[in-house]
Amino acid sequence: MTITEITVKIACVTCLFLHSVISVQTQRNAIKNKMMERITCLPSYEQNSRFPAILVMKLGKDLLYSSTHIYACRAFFKTFIGKEQMSKMKIHTLGLGPMGTNCYILESKNDCLIIDPGGDSVKLIEWIKQKELRPQAILLTHAHFDHIGAVDDARDIYHIPVYLQEEEADWLGDPGKNGSKMFPVKQITARDADENLKPGNMKLGHFEFEVRHTPGHSPGSVSLVFHKEKYVIVGDALFQRGIGRTDLYRGDLPTLMQSITDQLLTLPDYYEVYPGHGPETTIGEEQAKNPFLI
Repeated sequence: MTITEITVKIACVTCLFLHSVISVQTQRNAIKNKMMERITCLPSYEQNSRFPAILVMKLGKDLLYSSTHIYACRAFFKTFIGKEQMSKMKIHTLGLGPMGTNCYILESKNDCLIIDPGGDSVKLIEWIKQKELRPQAILLTHAHFDHIGAVDDARDIYHIPVYLQEEEADWLGDPGKNGSKMFPVKQITARDADENLKPGNMKLGHFEFEVRHTPGHSPGSVSLVFHKEKYVIVGDALFQRGIGRTDLYRGDLPTLMQSITDQLLTLPDYYEVYPGHGPETTIGEEQAKNPFLI
């Protein structure tokens, strides 16, 4: 055994100690099955990681008997392979607009996508200028007012298209449908979107992702799944320990629960979840701890 292997094994044992939970045999078997699914994906790290895939697989097997295998595994990859090597794409979060909505800016090779620019266009544009990024498109998870406030300013400055699911095509210009008429804020509108966000795989420049239709909070809500980066941007469908409200125009609770069950909880437990409001979480954490899903 090399010094590298010994060092990494010690680090993994430390990680497991910090997250240790004694599991019964049934938990152990379930964990083993899930981890073996993860291991089948590990060879893709062989060309870019600091360790050969065979070592990663050996270490993966050492993690099989922790009931917190997902978090231990993520800690291992972040520490020893590094998140930048897992993905060259960066995700930035800006709280924008009257509700402090999470606007996500995805960066790759100085290009970027703007997701849900909820307002404060001056702040958004100045931030992009400081980072010297080149916006390629605006993607909207849905058309509620707190997600669209800076759409027109950004599209006009950067001359980029706006993508929105077709069921909310007429919401951008209608304060009654986008909700701004119902709240003590000025009525917020934007021009129609340029493109339809269709369910399925998409590629925009350097960015590859899957669009999943996740209605319920609103009829045209979508989630954007970045499989290579292992995360999903969910809009207001799912939050840390919560779910989206369904008392707004055309909201529907059973539809939302079905969307979460079929489109989000079917993702691997270790996928990170970036919601429209509040902190990030993971699929596994919400399956285990979200009171609306237990």
